[in-house]
Amino acid sequence: RIMGVGLNTILRHLKNSGRSR
Repeated sequence: RIMGVGLNTILRHLKNSGRSR
């Protein structure tokens, strides 16, 4: 299940980026 982990990582980065912006 590598896709699931990658998706989670991207989601976390997206949430972090949104909060930073």
